[in-house]
Amino acid sequence: MINIKHLVVTVISVFLALAMGILIGIQLESHDLIFKQQENLIEQMETRFDKLNKTRENLESEIKMLTDANETNITYINRIFPDYIKEKLNGLNVAIVETTDDYSYADLRNVLKESGAHITSIVSITNKSLDLSEDAKEVLFQFYEEREKLVDNKQDACSLIVGSIIDAMILGKSFEDIQYLTENGFLHTLGSFEHSIDYVVIAGGSKEASEKINLIDLPIIRELKRYSIPVIGVELSSVENSYIDLYKREKISTVDNVDSIIGKTSMVLVLEGREGNYGIKESAESLMPVLNQEEE
Repeated sequence: MINIKHLVVTVISVFLALAMGILIGIQLESHDLIFKQQENLIEQMETRFDKLNKTRENLESEIKMLTDANETNITYINRIFPDYIKEKLNGLNVAIVETTDDYSYADLRNVLKESGAHITSIVSITNKSLDLSEDAKEVLFQFYEEREKLVDNKQDACSLIVGSIIDAMILGKSFEDIQYLTENGFLHTLGSFEHSIDYVVIAGGSKEASEKINLIDLPIIRELKRYSIPVIGVELSSVENSYIDLYKREKISTVDNVDSIIGKTSMVLVLEGREGNYGIKESAESLMPVLNQEEE
């Protein structure tokens, strides 16, 4: 006689075996599918990598072409620049006032000389006047008091120094003041103050914000304008604390990239009479002065 219990167990076992077989089959099939998907993904990544590598090579080639072309242009510009500015400023007496210890403007002198300008004097104002001790300030005030130039003790050292510079550059006096200020580290000077001045180049900018522009630069600009002496404010394109915008507010011409060939050209053209605010910073109205038709 058939044992029902045994039959049920057998049927269940068969179905379980069948289910396990199906499950294993599905897993094997899924594994193959996943493997194929991974293979496809790897192939796609390799294809994309090849395209990116090709794009990189094309970009590198293009960059090299542009770099070579730029170097050629720079070489060309550097070679024609001296001929372009030659004798443009013949007979012009120019004084330079450098108001920063942070940057060098020695290259300006070569440009002005190449253009035919006569550099009458160079005054570099150090930072010493900004952080004088009370004792040092008293000594400075005593010097000016003995020369009857101290109005009152409320005057600051910078206003006295600015006054001496203007007296020497514009009025041809106070030479003893300049000598004293130079010997005591307030100024560095070159040239002579005995010549009349047609134009003043004031070169500023600093690494850190300070009151120097308000105490030195702007008073000098205002005094020069009071005596109707044209003035141009310049600085390097890389200065960290720019003075150009404040110069511009004084209604003077400016060049904010005077370390570049374009900036040097702009400076020469401004001194030639093409006033404006030129350069690469936000305060600039255009990159450089418009050339005359015959120069283009």
